Amino acid sequence: STIAAASEAIAKKSHTTMFKRDAKGLYIESRTVKSMLKECVAILFPGGKGKDAHKWGVTKKGPRSATAEWVFVNPDHILLGVTEPTGVDLSITHVTGPTGRRSSLSYYEYVERAVVTFDVMVAKDTVKPEQWSMIWVHAEENGLGAKRSQSFGRFNVTEWQAVK
Repeated sequence: STIAAASEAIAKKSHTTMFKRDAKGLYIESRTVKSMLKECVAILFPGGKGKDAHKWGVTKKGPRSATAEWVFVNPDHILLGVTEPTGVDLSITHVTGPTGRRSSLSYYEYVERAVVTFDVMVAKDTVKPEQWSMIWVHAEENGLGAKRSQSFGRFNVTEWQAVK
């Protein structure tokens, strides 16, 4: 039937971005938090050459490279405190490529008001407290996860505590 053919065509052109799951529920991987931190650092503290270039630590590394090497996020599975997503958002995209214009459907699971706890460890404590403040304020607005360009994934930091 025409309806069955249309449904099959839509299914072939759509996909769902899902949270990972384990026996304790939905989680994000620590690498996604580290990636978010590296992106924020790259925006706030550009490396490179010249008088405006930022260099960190005794080795004078570019901040993004330094973050990749010195910052570690634990645990590997950061639980979201729920076993099911709040919902699924539909996104319709239109792209033009070598085969012409095409449209696709994408679905994104989301969780509202998740409360997460994780540790950020920094080798030799090389990122200054005022830099962390700037990084977290930027991260809150920039977001974490999929669809950040549409303001998804924004969050509030409720506590940041240095532990020796």
